[in-house]
Amino acid sequence: MSKIENISIGFFGTSIFALKALSKLYENQVNIKFVVSQTPKPSGRGNRISDSPVGDFAKKKNLSLLCPNKLDEEFYNQISSYNIDFIVVVAYGKLLTRKILRLPKFFCLNIHASILPKWRGAAPIQRAILNSDKKTGVSIMILEENLDSGPVIMNKAICIEKNDNAGTLHEKLSVIGSELILKALEDIFNNKYSTKKQKESEATYAEKILKSETKIDWSENAQIINNKVRAFYPWPGAWTYLHKKNKKI
Repeated sequence: MSKIENISIGFFGTSIFALKALSKLYENQVNIKFVVSQTPKPSGRGNRISDSPVGDFAKKKNLSLLCPNKLDEEFYNQISSYNIDFIVVVAYGKLLTRKILRLPKFFCLNIHASILPKWRGAAPIQRAILNSDKKTGVSIMILEENLDSGPVIMNKAICIEKNDNAGTLHEKLSVIGSELILKALEDIFNNKYSTKKQKESEATYAEKILKSETKIDWSENAQIINNKVRAFYPWPGAWTYLHKKNKKI
């Protein structure tokens, strides 16, 4: 029986959701050979250039950090020298190339915040709330070239509570994802796993949230408005106009 610290990985991620998984892998002594994150971007007051949550963590823990502008041949040559069992991808923000997908000994694995094939794509948490779904969850899948279409290794579903919003679900699902990825890595490494092919006929897509969607339309029913407020909290926030009547003097 192998120990988790014998498993070597490359990690691709950017957001706080990805940070939860990376920190869990680090705490459990998985051998993290390198970390890839989006390039630092302006943020906050004064538009100061800041590392992503994942990039900041990698620097603090002295992990090898790469922030390529493009996943091109030069970047591939940088990471191809590493001997890795897996690549773990969580909310990275770019699709991996075919050559990168073939790099690890086993698989490129992705933590996705839905029960696939429902809500493939960029905003599964928000779309689940907007759609009045009763359940959501996390899927660990093998990455393929097509978006979120690969075989599922394991998943775990949870109920969406009436008071849940995108922020609370984000936190719950990030914790579940960080636990599932540890189990998936160990199960695959020890050849104690199975895969389930996704049914294309059941696939739905969680398109990126548009600014125009976040405006509250008071002609819509209360459930739709409630969903919108919850789905867009804490970011980007639902909004509306308040029209004031002219006061008579």
